[in-house]
Amino acid sequence: MGSVVGWYSHGVDLTDERSTFSRMVSGLFGSVDDSVEAMVTPPLALAVQRPAPRAGDEPTGRLASISTTTGVVTVGMSGEIYNRTELAATLRRRGHPVKADNDAELLLYSYLEWADGMPDHLDGVFAVVVWDERCRRLTLVRDRLGVEPLYYGRLRDGVVFGSDPADLFANGSVPRQVDIESMRDMFTFTTSRSTSPWKGLTQVEPGGIVTVTSDRIRSHIYWRLTARPHSDGWEDTVTYVRGRLNSILRQQLSDVAPCALLSGGLDSSAMTGLAARQLEGEKPVHTYSVEHANTGTETADAPFARAVARLVGSEHHQLAYTCSDLSDPDLRRRVIMARGGPVGWGDADASLYLAFNHIGQTFGTALSGDGSDALFGFHPSLEQRAFAARVIPWQEAKLVEFWSEPLHPQLRKALDLPTAMTDQYQQAVAEIEHLPDADNVERRMREMCYLDLGWHMRTVLERRDRIARATGLNVRVPFCDHNLVEYMYNVPWSLKTFDGREKSVLRHAALDVIPPSVAQRRKSGYPFMEDPGYTSALQDQAEEILAQPDSPVFDIVDPAWVEWAVDAEIPRDSLSLRFGLDKVLDLHHWLDLYEPELLLD
Repeated sequence: MGSVVGWYSHGVDLTDERSTFSRMVSGLFGSVDDSVEAMVTPPLALAVQRPAPRAGDEPTGRLASISTTTGVVTVGMSGEIYNRTELAATLRRRGHPVKADNDAELLLYSYLEWADGMPDHLDGVFAVVVWDERCRRLTLVRDRLGVEPLYYGRLRDGVVFGSDPADLFANGSVPRQVDIESMRDMFTFTTSRSTSPWKGLTQVEPGGIVTVTSDRIRSHIYWRLTARPHSDGWEDTVTYVRGRLNSILRQQLSDVAPCALLSGGLDSSAMTGLAARQLEGEKPVHTYSVEHANTGTETADAPFARAVARLVGSEHHQLAYTCSDLSDPDLRRRVIMARGGPVGWGDADASLYLAFNHIGQTFGTALSGDGSDALFGFHPSLEQRAFAARVIPWQEAKLVEFWSEPLHPQLRKALDLPTAMTDQYQQAVAEIEHLPDADNVERRMREMCYLDLGWHMRTVLERRDRIARATGLNVRVPFCDHNLVEYMYNVPWSLKTFDGREKSVLRHAALDVIPPSVAQRRKSGYPFMEDPGYTSALQDQAEEILAQPDSPVFDIVDPAWVEWAVDAEIPRDSLSLRFGLDKVLDLHHWLDLYEPELLLD
């Protein structure tokens, strides 16, 4: 994991700007126990974070340089390279004196060998920065699926760049501004591939490279999903997926103490069962699930998670959080800082933050089943929904409506979220390649898979990454291996549902390592707090905001809606009320923490 922050200038000597750069570094590394590697040269200032190792995690370098006859080449990175051993062997055969235990050194020699072709040879999740003094060029590279974040902002004489937009503001040259376009990202329930919630900041696209010189900034895509015929039958498809997952887990468990997030759903259970099989006779897997305390009933996940733990012999830990825990305003502020904005996921983010923080006290790394939904076909009604919806998956859910209800009517009209989502959808669908002989169902289901992988899954991954980063936990995502993604993207829908159920391929690939009850279980979402006391606590906090009529939140939120919400009876199904209140409270604290300049006229 780790983080990166830097500054490139072709007009200012950055050795004279150490105090400014120190502010950027302090913002990045101030909240976690990290070791920091940094360098400052006239054109480039760069700092990288390496999280302190614990529970068997092996440290690996994040910054490396080499002097050539024509200049110095420097590489900094966040993330992890999983094919270290194979990559090091290839580079040694080509004459490079590389060690397999230093990721930055591997990337440095990979760049020297392949230049911009470097990422084609990498398996892993990464944000890479290369300064090549020989041609006076800065290169920013992001992994194929965008698991590792990487932002940049243009300056008059260069760029600032880093893992978190907040750290770029410390430079002083990037204003904290939010306009109508950037605010849309806060309400549309997707994470854009290149824009950000801040005006003037851009993301390096997943599978993208950005090059910066004194006279131009250029970007191109080195990896994208492409349509290819799938010739394997269902048995060979299942066999490939089982083998590929085993290979991925072997890589991702090789240097860490085994720990997994286990909900009891098919994804996390298959991952945990296969991981335990890999480690059979070596060391037990520790598994963690989230439970809500004092609600009178356990979550739907709990009995399934325990059944998996019994079957695989894991040391299972149930983390239980009360309504009071999850509605704590101080926790909300920590979550907003972690997420970097007013996301509005409420108790779901709060419980994940607490869980990651708890796990991180013992383990440096945990496995997560995120990404599986998009690959394997996540819901039995997906095919019917696909033909009805003309938006990116999950945008047809009510969340967008719930979140936007509290806004001033004129702001809601200016945001025009329905049109924005339609435009987003049409732009994405236009990118998709189809096989010439695909029928309407296969074409539509490929579109749904593409949209889920390229848009909604990025929202899920960003949530996981930012909360993990803030709590010091490294979370690995085996299902986001690009080889597996490329393969499953081209598996026809008829094969993904060959047994008449969702996720047929994954289920059959893991049948011998999961309980029958889990194999037959339907998809269940992340558990939300069902205690109406949670919504009641939000009402009390919103009432306190009403007592502050000068609060900047009322530049965005209609006070009449807040007055209604504070006095409303809490119905049995209070999702509209609670999600609206969660968004209002997030906006209130975000405005206080970040003090953005709102350009909403």
